[in-house]
Amino acid sequence: MDFDPSSYIDIFYEEADEYLETMTNALLKLEKRPQDQEALEEVFRGAHSFKGGAAAVGFQHISKFAHKMEDVLQKLRDKEIIINSSIVDTLFQSFDILKQMLTSLQSQEHERKKNRIREEASKMERTLEALKTADAAAEKNVESAVDIEKLYLGDDEILNAEDLLKNNNKIYEIVIHFEKDAPMLSARLFIICNNLGKKGESLKCLPDIEDNDAEVGEIVKMLYATNEALESFSQEIQYESVANFEVCEVTDLEKYRYVPGAEKIEQLDNILEVMAEQEDKIRQEVPLEKVEIKRSTLKVGIEKLDTLLNLVAELVINRGQALELAGKSLSHPDNKDNLNNLYEIIVAQGLIINQFQESIMTTRLVPVGQVFQRFPRIIRDLARDKGKDIRLEIIGEETELDKKIIDEIGEPLTHLVRNSIDHGIETKEEREKAGKPAQAVIQFSAYHESGNIIIEVKDDGQGIDLEKVKQKALERGLATEDELAKLSQKEILQFIFMPGFSTAEKISDISGRGVGMDVVRRKVELLNGELDVATVAGVGSTFTLKLPLTLAIIQALLVKVADEKFAIPISSVVETIRITDKDVFTVEGKGQVIKVRDDIITLLKLDELLNIKRTAKLDNDRSYVAVVNAGNHLVGLMVDKMISEQEIVIKSLDSAYKKADYLAGASILGDGTVCLILDPGSWRPPLTLNCRTGVSR
Repeated sequence: MDFDPSSYIDIFYEEADEYLETMTNALLKLEKRPQDQEALEEVFRGAHSFKGGAAAVGFQHISKFAHKMEDVLQKLRDKEIIINSSIVDTLFQSFDILKQMLTSLQSQEHERKKNRIREEASKMERTLEALKTADAAAEKNVESAVDIEKLYLGDDEILNAEDLLKNNNKIYEIVIHFEKDAPMLSARLFIICNNLGKKGESLKCLPDIEDNDAEVGEIVKMLYATNEALESFSQEIQYESVANFEVCEVTDLEKYRYVPGAEKIEQLDNILEVMAEQEDKIRQEVPLEKVEIKRSTLKVGIEKLDTLLNLVAELVINRGQALELAGKSLSHPDNKDNLNNLYEIIVAQGLIINQFQESIMTTRLVPVGQVFQRFPRIIRDLARDKGKDIRLEIIGEETELDKKIIDEIGEPLTHLVRNSIDHGIETKEEREKAGKPAQAVIQFSAYHESGNIIIEVKDDGQGIDLEKVKQKALERGLATEDELAKLSQKEILQFIFMPGFSTAEKISDISGRGVGMDVVRRKVELLNGELDVATVAGVGSTFTLKLPLTLAIIQALLVKVADEKFAIPISSVVETIRITDKDVFTVEGKGQVIKVRDDIITLLKLDELLNIKRTAKLDNDRSYVAVVNAGNHLVGLMVDKMISEQEIVIKSLDSAYKKADYLAGASILGDGTVCLILDPGSWRPPLTLNCRTGVSR
């Protein structure tokens, strides 16, 4: 049978994502601990596997690109290149381009964009190749070209220099320029060094005057320690054939410390800097978009599949028993034992189905760490762009969540992180001035609570300025001063989630346009979740996402209006009450409201909201109201009848109904009828209806 590469392409896409995530996490470790050989090996293995997998399915251009990365990583393994920030940045950029190349293959993109990706990949290949070229040049010319440019001190020489500094000496770097074609330079340099030695100590001289084979050129460098005044010892340098000289006091000895391979790094940095400038120009002309491709596959442990297989086997046996008894019951309709036994089998079948349902739900659960692990790289890049020092802490990454929710929460978490870094966290100088550690902390945590998953994004920044929020709300006409005075801190903070709302004084490249927080809120509500924020000035902010364990099956309150049944997610229901006509008030220009303890809340009649026509007039002196949380505001939803609370299976609406207001989906009830599921999170009642004044009969 012939090998068909196309049948393995989807598998390669899945594995490629894992390779990229593994390489990214390992490179982050390597950046912090350059001597971590295991982290380096992990990056190398990922690149090698990526190269092989791409070649196996026929993606030769990706395989070639990964091979260039692998070559650089091999030189790092062989200690021919020393890891530094420029190399780390180049490798991270290479990972980004690999992801773009994969995205380009998977999505139906315009040819112009694909050409831009190819151009980016070609530029990066030349950059990776330059690392090897620069290294070879450094090996060849290490003595003749580099040593004259840079003075290095060994560990013992550094200790000697430190002792001299402690004894009231100063250290100077001296650069001597001899006249062109001046004769007997070695002898002249020897005399200068001898004279300087009478007033201090020469720590290092390039070229080394004690090396008889060293050739003295027109430029000489030396490190010199003395307690003499500059005017005194500089006279000893003014000798025959010296055109000019420079003397500079050394304030940082560490920059002269010798590191194996350091003589090559400067060349590499220079080449990378030039190529990075060229690449930045291209990116500014045609910027590449970062596109996330959502995966439709899920890895499931073999033990979970075994459980499902066993439950299916029990269902098959149970079905056979039920069919046999059903046949006997038809043949002997008067035999009650057969009916009783059939009933017991149906009950047992229900228990098996419940276990089957729970097992299926378990297979959909994956650790939330799959999302959290994307953020070390994101935070690293954003923090560097803003000149801030930020550490990420992750708590509860093993907490499991439905795969569908995992795929959706990456975007809102990214918006929260971007706003935190840009607006919430101060600069190092501001933090030190406020008595905080220079390094800020962003903390992700996840845990279970009352059948839901709680995800918190916390920072130790400056917090949200409530006065700025109120001022911006006034400027945009969202509330009056009197209304703002009656709002709690929690209610004021809800303004930041409104479209276009921002307290930023200036727009940056990552936030400030008032888009991010609105996106976060809408995405969380689409997931049937809740979003809350708490802040303390000077201490920091915490954003809390409350999400259901799964989107497939939910607990719902079934209600009836006219002849129609509807389901309200229990997560949105605060309480249920009964009211009479006397409990209903009218706010001029705002509609009907009811008073629930100390709160005045909007009253919505479900039949009017959904334009349901009644066949008969409702004759009931007391009405049922479900108080629901609608976009962080309480709303009273008037219905004809409360039926029951039960689990329902969510079914997506057809495309023709997807944009229908107020609806989240549909379900099929036990009697076979279709029940529409309401989506209170999408409702936006006016804020002023949640005040405690201004009501009348």
